[in-house]
Amino acid sequence: AEAARQADVPARIATVRALATEIESAARGHALTGEPRHAAAHAAARASLEQALVSLERAAVPESATGGDLARLRGLVADQLAITDALVA
Repeated sequence: AEAARQADVPARIATVRALATEIESAARGHALTGEPRHAAAHAAARASLEQALVSLERAAVPESATGGDLARLRGLVADQLAITDALVA
């Protein structure tokens, strides 16, 4: 069961990456146009990203080297969200 869970990690990382790109795109769209639909897309992708990160953390084995990697990823995501949140605000 643990091996199957670990096998899902690359797909979950890809989901996190795709959502991060979606968040950036929506924030840029809002900054350029001011259209509310971009702010709504940003908020929706932001919520999905949090769920994807939790899912990734559950799939990874905390005792392995991925634990530190996940902490760094969380920090990078937090930095990115601070930037995109400022663009949307």
